[in-house]
Amino acid sequence: MTAGKVGFMGKPPKAVIAPAKSIISEINDMFTYERKKYIRVWDVSAYRKRSPGENLVDDFLGVAKPPQRAHIIDWGCGTGRGGFKLYNMDKEYDVTLVDFAYNCLDKKVKRQVRCDGGERLRFIEEDLNNEVSAGATYGFCTDVMEHIPEEEVDNVLDNILNRSKHVYFQICLVGEKYCKHPKINTPLHITIKPYGWWLRKFAERNCLIHASRKSDYFATFYVTKWAPDVGIDWDKAGVNLPPEVVEGHIRKNAKITAQKIAPSDPQDIEVMLLAGGPSLNDFTEEIIENRKAGMPMITINGTYHWAIEKGLEPSMQLIIDARELNKKFLDPIQPKCKYVIASQCHPSLLESVPEDQRYVWHVSLSDELMPILEDAYGQMHKDWFPIPGGSTCTLRAFCLLRMLGFSKIHVYGFDSCLRGDEHHAYEQEENNTKNIIPMVLGEGTDDCKEFMCQSWMVYQAYEFMNMVPQLFKNIHLNIKGDGLIAYIVNTGAQLATLNED
Repeated sequence: MTAGKVGFMGKPPKAVIAPAKSIISEINDMFTYERKKYIRVWDVSAYRKRSPGENLVDDFLGVAKPPQRAHIIDWGCGTGRGGFKLYNMDKEYDVTLVDFAYNCLDKKVKRQVRCDGGERLRFIEEDLNNEVSAGATYGFCTDVMEHIPEEEVDNVLDNILNRSKHVYFQICLVGEKYCKHPKINTPLHITIKPYGWWLRKFAERNCLIHASRKSDYFATFYVTKWAPDVGIDWDKAGVNLPPEVVEGHIRKNAKITAQKIAPSDPQDIEVMLLAGGPSLNDFTEEIIENRKAGMPMITINGTYHWAIEKGLEPSMQLIIDARELNKKFLDPIQPKCKYVIASQCHPSLLESVPEDQRYVWHVSLSDELMPILEDAYGQMHKDWFPIPGGSTCTLRAFCLLRMLGFSKIHVYGFDSCLRGDEHHAYEQEENNTKNIIPMVLGEGTDDCKEFMCQSWMVYQAYEFMNMVPQLFKNIHLNIKGDGLIAYIVNTGAQLATLNED
């Protein structure tokens, strides 16, 4: 059975289970060798005793944290016990089971699929090497990829990543015992590769790796390809110096000892991110109270000095601007602050920070600079990890914090608009300009509102709106204030008109 196309957020197909074939002779010549093999394998009761997916559900939930009633696809579901466990969770997850063997499901799972009638549990018989019909926000793929012939791995990964936006993979790195079973007598793990090989596969697809880990036997990845409909130009990093100058910065910074930014396990900690918009001043007391209570505080550029002037020590300071003048955002050095400085920044920034407090992150991801990064820092996703995102430091900060395991973020001063003549909560003369753009949102509705913006603010707002469908699936953002970004979040309004002076 082939179900109709399903959007990521759309209602899953009503069909609940593929028609069962009663005898092997009904398998026609269109079925691949691998498909026939697994139809035979699932008739071996011993093979059903172990269901890795069932044992990995809790790990998946701990990393992905899907919300109530989230739609989850169990790719290559096998017995279906993993997806069935998700279906039975208190959060009432909507689960689609996908496999190419019609006889793979355990009896209890098949029975519940029929009883549910496709409301929250369904089975679709499809080959992952072909274009698949199911689509969802979350994917769960365990004990599958090592079974895929190596020549089909790329295609299967693309199909899964294109149809589920955030995917948990658990991949076995060694062989298995069932190949010696007299009723099977053929290898089942046929793509046995090391952790680094699989890591490179995700890197080749420009995946953002939320989390990964390895052991002697397994590799686990939680990744997103940020599907093509998102529309973000990931190569843009706001570099405001010629490429040859930035190249020189990257090569010099690579020779300066600095700690790496790498994917971390999820952390159930609330943090503050201070952007520099005018509304930042409206929440001074709240920020002070949060910091006194122990909440980590991440600053960006000038919000570093804003915080220090209030008697607050930042937990982390982020800089991506490549110009030397940004060294002012590091003075004075705070003893407990971590300084996360982009590899494209002027080398004097890294040199001015104590060695045990300096960290480097990589945001220059254009085609012309990527080879320079790999030449200077080594292999991407092995020796260093890219931070994709929008053109401003704030937008990149969301992806950075997600990679570091933070998902609960209170955001202050993220306005993307002017308040009177003020573009920041403090003086920052680099942004003084008379090029002001009026933006009208929600035109024709009771929520219609006009915001005055500089051109970079408009671009940041557009980028943020493109990021929202993905960002809010894995990050809980509490946007404070009454600026343009808060309006977009609170009303869900779309940019209706854009009039320039």
